[in-house]
Formats: sequence, structure tokens, C-alpha cells
Amino acid sequence: MDKQTVINHCHTLYPHLSRADIKNKIRFAKNSGSNRLEREFLLFRALVPLFYDLLRQEKILSGLGKAGKEEGWCVGDPHMENFGFVHTGCPCAGKADGRYKFVANDPDDGAHGYPVADLLRYLVNYHFAGSSYDRDKAINCYLKGLQGKSRSSCHDGSMKKLRKKLSDPSDLYEWQHGRWRLIRDHKIYSLLCDIDECQAKTILHDAVLQACPEYVICDSFQFKKDGGGSGGLLQYRFLLSKLKKSDNNPCSDHNNKSLIVIDLKPELRSSTYPLHCLCGKQLAAPSQQLCSLQPKRIVKRVKKNLHVERGGKSSCKPLAIPPLGAFLLRFRNPGEAGVSISQMQDEQIKKKEMIRLECHTLGKTHRRGLQHPHPFAKQIDKKRAEIKKATKKMIRLLQHQFSTII
Repeated sequence: MDKQTVINHCHTLYPHLSRADIKNKIRFAKNSGSNRLEREFLLFRALVPLFYDLLRQEKILSGLGKAGKEEGWCVGDPHMENFGFVHTGCPCAGKADGRYKFVANDPDDGAHGYPVADLLRYLVNYHFAGSSYDRDKAINCYLKGLQGKSRSSCHDGSMKKLRKKLSDPSDLYEWQHGRWRLIRDHKIYSLLCDIDECQAKTILHDAVLQACPEYVICDSFQFKKDGGGSGGLLQYRFLLSKLKKSDNNPCSDHNNKSLIVIDLKPELRSSTYPLHCLCGKQLAAPSQQLCSLQPKRIVKRVKKNLHVERGGKSSCKPLAIPPLGAFLLRFRNPGEAGVSISQMQDEQIKKKEMIRLECHTLGKTHRRGLQHPHPFAKQIDKKRAEIKKATKKMIRLLQHQFSTII
């Protein structure tokens, strides 16, 4: 299979993206990775449906017995950089005093499916992330989370210290020309421009202010990211300030302490759909929520996923915004911290420590979405050898695909 054939196939898996967007994903991985493994990890992150399409084509789950047939709620895209600390409060709803929880922090792809596929994706992921950690030990931590055992059995360090180490010190806004403005970093974002230049400005502003009725919009812009699972999608960022009783414009108040940043991110069907739905080039079967492109069904799926992943408390809110589609409204709390491999290296956090913690968290998440977690844990334990063999096979298959495009 040559490069163009792979790109064309990815286009069938990403019908909402142009071939140019897919080529940008590949170019980003090629230019950003300093070695082959780093480039492959970036592609692994960017081309999520390709993983599930290969699972279906190779009939991987059929070789895992009952473990491959057990259904439950899945994360969809578990990898090392899709976990982190999220804030449970939402300032727009007057709940700013929440707490931080370590969870799977990307709700885009969660859906009803086969939890063992989640486990396989995570076991494959850390090979591309440059770790050779013992898969038996990783599975052990997954099973402890699945069985409801304490997190300390896999991670006994301070979670507060870990959050501080992973925190991104970068500012999202700055004081500029007598008012507060969002920082526009052209090195990170492409297609960066003000929403004032966007035809959907009024619709977007109304949606944000409806979610945050006591706030006023100080600044906004639209952007694209080239890398990651959301690469190529047009997103929006807003800087808001709480309205004050005085007539003064809060956006021009240098001492303003009520500023918040909100992102609006498009939500589509779960990237796990190739494993379940033969959707063809365009629409998925409308009867299946997992494959549906209908905004209301997408919102319902993402809402449930937030509930499962975060235990019912989240600062994120999925919205249907006619006629634009489904979006995730995400409050960018400065204390939140996503796992970043580069940040781990800077802070000397060992990958094996993070793998154990994330495997436990994945098992804990599956526990919430399974009717009978303990029998499933026994099935996973029984099929360890087959799971490890399937992991190696998926690594080989993906390496072959990646080698044709980079």
C-alpha cells in the first residue's frame, strides 16, 4: 500500500477532513518528531480510527475469547497524553470551588464498545511513547483499578505534587493596549484569526453567553491544530469576564481577577466507529449513537462519557449549536494539568510510574461502565498471553502503515 492509498483510506475514515488536512497531520508528525518512534507516536495520536479499522480487519478481538466480547463503556482513545488532572467546578455555574481529579481527560471518543480494545490501545501506545515497560505489570494495575482496589497499589506518590509538576506555566491571556487579550501563538495554531471575521460570530457568542450568563466576552479567536486526534478541526477560544455592577468595562480593568478562558471544540462521532460500524465514506448508521453524526446524539454520548470518566463532575459541557453542530464547551482552568511526555522528561517523572497510574485509572473508568467488572477482570487475567500477542501484532501492523507515509 503506497502513501497516497493510505491517505485516501484515512480520508474515508475522516470524511469531515479534507485530504489536505490529513496531509497536514502527517506533515506535523514528520516535522515534529526527532526520531522514528516520536513520529510514530504522533501518528498514533493523530490517526485514531486507523487503529480501530485494523482491529476489525484483522479480527483481533475474536482471538481473545469472552474478554473480546464483553461490552461496556470505553474511553476510545487512551494513550499516555490523554490523562491528566481536571477541575470539577465550573465558574459559569457558580461552582468554582471544585477539586482536581486524575482522569482520562479527553471525552471526544468515549462510547459503548469493547473495553478490551481500550486496553489494547493503551498497551500499544506506550511502545510508541518510547517505553518497554513490562505489559504484565501494566495489566496488573489495570486489573486493580477494574476490581476497585486502591490507587496506592499502583502509585504511592503525592498526587498534588504530581499535578504541580505537570502544570503548564504558559499564560493564555495578557494585558495589551489597555485591555485583556488572548495570546495568539502562531507556532501552535494555524488558520488563526479573530471570530469577528467569522460568519458564525453571533451564533457562537450567543452560545457561550447562554452557558455563562453573568459574563461578557472580552476577546475571541478561531484556530486549528495540525497534530493530535483533533488536528484539522476548526476550534474557538473565548476570554470572558464577570459582569460588574459598575459601568466600567471589566475587560479594560487591569486588576480584574474574574477572567476565564473557554474553548469550543467540535464533537463528531467516536473514532472507535470502524470497529463497530461499516459507515462507508459518509454517514454512519443513524440508529447507532456511536456512529451517529446527529448533534443531539453526539451531545448525549459525550455527556455520558464525561459522567463515566469523571464520576459525574466536570467543568466541561457538550452543546448542540444549530446549525453548526455539536461542540464541547471546556473551561481552561489554570490549575489543570494534562500528561505531557516532554513535561515528564523535564520534571524527571519516570514513564513506568505514569503507565501504572494511567492503567489503574483506565481500569477504574471501565469499572464504572461495566455491569459485571469482576468476571471481566477474570477474563482479562485468563487471556493475558493472547492480549500481549495481540498488542505485538497491532504494533507491527501500525508500524507498517506508518512507514508508508513517513
